[in-house]
Amino acid sequence: MQWIGSALFLKNSRPILLGSLKSDIFFPSKRARVMTRQTFCYHVKYYRKIIGIDIKLLSPHILRHAFATYLLNYAAELGVVQMLLGQS
Repeated sequence: MQWIGSALFLKNSRPILLGSLKSDIFFPSKRARVMTRQTFCYHVKYYRKIIGIDIKLLSPHILRHAFATYLLNYAAELGVVQMLLGQS
């Protein structure tokens, strides 16, 4: 049922963030384009500092690892997880 939060974000909050721009990208930039790796890292670092989480507990790599672990724990096939992570 945790996917409900993602669905609600996509339905309600995302249009507000994008305004009149349209994008199918999950993490769009301000111009509704693909967010660069550097921009994503900047946002993680920025919000990590605001909420006071130690760098050892939250980084883009840790998010990636947690995402893969979550999928595998809930019966996703290894090949699908590898594809989603951009690995062959």
